[in-house]
Amino acid sequence: MSALSTPPRGRAPNAPAGHRTPGRHNDLDHLTPDDRRLIKAATGEDIGVGQTSLDRPLSAFAMQLAVDRSKGLLPADVLVSLSYLLRTSERIAALKVPGNPFTGAVLDRALDYVAARRR
Repeated sequence: MSALSTPPRGRAPNAPAGHRTPGRHNDLDHLTPDDRRLIKAATGEDIGVGQTSLDRPLSAFAMQLAVDRSKGLLPADVLVSLSYLLRTSERIAALKVPGNPFTGAVLDRALDYVAARRR
């Protein structure tokens, strides 16, 4: 990086590689408190506020949810719904990508969490 170039997005000037400025360009920052509870229920992962995907490996389920929030596919003011979970599972399945994170036990636990929240 030359003296006139800018650091990669989300990294503060003169910050070491791997360091990200909290709240900037981090998909996980878009997760809502309910998203974090859903992820915990579905995968067992406890994602803290300010955590980045560089801090430790995260499940594809957690990352897909974070990216969908970040890109606006799942608006910030909308709770994850049963239909979102099922549509996302179908969308990923249609891509024929191996290892769809919105299937099996993870999807079952996510559906159970959302259904219980509605009661």
